[in-house]
Amino acid sequence: MAVADLEGEGTKQIVLLGQDKLVVQKMTSGKMVPAAEREAARHEKFLAVDAADTNGDKRAEIFVTAVNCHNQKLCSFVLEMADGQLKPVIEDQNWYFRAINATTVWGQQKGMKKLFLSGIRRLEIQDGQLVQAGTVNLPDKEASIYDVARGDVLNNGKRQWILSDANDHLTIFNPAGKKIWESNQSFGGSETYVKTATDKSDTDETGKKRYLSQRVYITDINQDGRREVVTVDNKSLTGRWFKRFRKYGQASLVGLAWDGLGLSERWHTREVSGYAADFVYEDIDNEGSKELAMFIVSSRGSVISDPRSCLITYDTSLAP
Repeated sequence: MAVADLEGEGTKQIVLLGQDKLVVQKMTSGKMVPAAEREAARHEKFLAVDAADTNGDKRAEIFVTAVNCHNQKLCSFVLEMADGQLKPVIEDQNWYFRAINATTVWGQQKGMKKLFLSGIRRLEIQDGQLVQAGTVNLPDKEASIYDVARGDVLNNGKRQWILSDANDHLTIFNPAGKKIWESNQSFGGSETYVKTATDKSDTDETGKKRYLSQRVYITDINQDGRREVVTVDNKSLTGRWFKRFRKYGQASLVGLAWDGLGLSERWHTREVSGYAADFVYEDIDNEGSKELAMFIVSSRGSVISDPRSCLITYDTSLAP
């Protein structure tokens, strides 16, 4: 999900993404009102959505990471909201997208055999084209664009890297790329994955698979002058012993703070039934203060029932 001012009118809209549909909604009098939507083409599978204003026109563009189901190549695209309609700006791109803030988007490409090629680029829209505007050097060359966040985790006036590995353990690196700390506990947890195309000579018909990490925010939730690490904590129904299959049934948000020895839990929300597909820290109701909002898949659907999802918001003024 993503929250941003898509129309340049000073109010923010909410973008929700499923595997086969993108929906833009507006919060009006405490209710979600549909504004626009885009269905996936038959060959498309949507993976992730972000929004940012990279060209400085005061309107955020929607960056959708998508994959071609037939050949597993990326077919990502960028949309803009105009006259109440979603219009394509850039199409069929070999880029994974991730918005770092309201004006910055990072991109990473997919190879034929490697799911994530080394090298992350800062991307901008210029004259209707997607251009590379800089390089981002990570402390771990194998990290994906979804694994990383950067901020003053230690509250010492410097920006550290925090990375999530394949087991959803968090690792902190100093600005020079030296590992400072690694968690024993798993956080995050995602059911969204990418995979390589199957090869006739490969005995593994499913191809190589890699799950995308959940978002991590490094921010001062309770406005006490000290930043926290905020992320999702999905509880697995299958445990974490199955590397190729994941399914989650309980979800919460957790805030972690540096205590001099490592990150320790400072607060967490009540666990709810379902799978937290994504979350944001944004002013989703346009009332002047940011909220934590978690997008919950409460039912994945079946032959006789439709999938169900909901958006849960939390008042951050109550955070300890």
